[in-house]
Order: sequence, then C-alpha cells, then structure tokens
Amino acid sequence: MKILLDENISHRIMPLLSDSFQPVHARLLVPALKTDKDIWNYAHKHHYTIVTFDGDFYGWQLLNGFPPKIIWFRCGNITTRSLAQKFNAHEKQVIK
Repeated sequence: MKILLDENISHRIMPLLSDSFQPVHARLLVPALKTDKDIWNYAHKHHYTIVTFDGDFYGWQLLNGFPPKIIWFRCGNITTRSLAQKFNAHEKQVIK
C-alpha cells in the first residue's frame, strides 16, 4: 500500500513505519506539493492513500469521492514514535 504523508506529519516517521506501507512524504517527494489540492491531485494520479491530521482532506473526499483514500488521524498532540506505533498496530485494517 502506497501512503503519502501530509506535511503536517513529521518526515521522521518514515523509518518507523512498516515496510508494507511504502511511505513517502509530500514535502520530500515533490517540492511543488504546497497545497492540500496539490497533494490530493498527486495522490489521485499516482494511487496513494493520504495520511493526515488535517480534516480538510475529509471535506475534499465528501465533495470529490475517492480515490484517493484518506487516513485521518484525530488523536491530538502525539509524538512521532507514538503515531508510528498506532499506525503499525492497525496495519491489517489499514491495508484492507
């Protein structure tokens, strides 16, 4: 599963995630991905699932449907390591 990490998630999470997620970070991938719309369009075109803390993507999905799929973390202020642990703990559900 290819996941695209939104810029509000630290790029430091990438080595902490399971290899089955194939993570890339929006800021490191293409410098032109500056807005949520840019990220949405890139994910749609290249078959990524967007991982974010930002509720705006949920609104986009309501308006535009999917793909891309959205994983919206709503867990408040959390360390990068804790976020990676939560994500990895639910690997089977995420990949479905």
